[in-house]
Amino acid sequence: MSPRLHIPMTFDSRVPDLILAFAVADIVLISLILGTCVWAAYNAVSRPYLNRVSFRLLVYALVVNLVYALCMICGVKLGPGAACNGITFLGNACLMFAGAMFFCMALNLELVLVHGVNGQSMEKYYISGAATMTLACTIPPYAAGALGYSYVTDTCWFNSPDNAVQLRWWIGTQGLWMFLLSAGEAGAFLAIVGFMILRHRVVSPVSSDTSSLGSPTLPKPPIVVYRSIILRIGLYPLVSCSFA
Repeated sequence: MSPRLHIPMTFDSRVPDLILAFAVADIVLISLILGTCVWAAYNAVSRPYLNRVSFRLLVYALVVNLVYALCMICGVKLGPGAACNGITFLGNACLMFAGAMFFCMALNLELVLVHGVNGQSMEKYYISGAATMTLACTIPPYAAGALGYSYVTDTCWFNSPDNAVQLRWWIGTQGLWMFLLSAGEAGAFLAIVGFMILRHRVVSPVSSDTSSLGSPTLPKPPIVVYRSIILRIGLYPLVSCSFA
């Protein structure tokens, strides 16, 4: 059976413009956020509060997302050749690493709050695990020559003119893993919310019983006292999951 080659459409000619629009918006937004982070790091009042694993993971994700946006712009401007192949590899690697960093943020929040794990000791495992997964997902298509200039959209991406082959490469090396990372972020959010609800229900009856006996009120655990803050933090992975 002959391969199902892509049939050119009017939309194909607009893909480079669409990529440029998203890339520029991405660069502006991330630059503003990183600028705010730099200001907070130099501010004596806020600096002590930035020594957090989740904050560093967020900065890593934003930086590689910024590089990814720059790769998108280069991918639109470059023609066929080694530079196009390399920029596609770098862009896909940045996208996967950023997704892994957002997942690690959600995982770290669950491990620290729900399971009592020391997040500082886990940071090196987050980074090494994300790097390993990124290389495992980006080296195979690059080595197989599946990355490069696409004559269909005039951009640097998966370069097969066969729709089925291109879809298999995308799902196997990017789409499936991004979906699993997003599902993991959603699962971490649900685990955190469920733990907070369960912990609150356990503490409330104990507090009411001790109050009826006239004994002093027991101090509430930190996860109950700061539940509104924790819930807002827990929304970060959910938002990241939605964007992914």
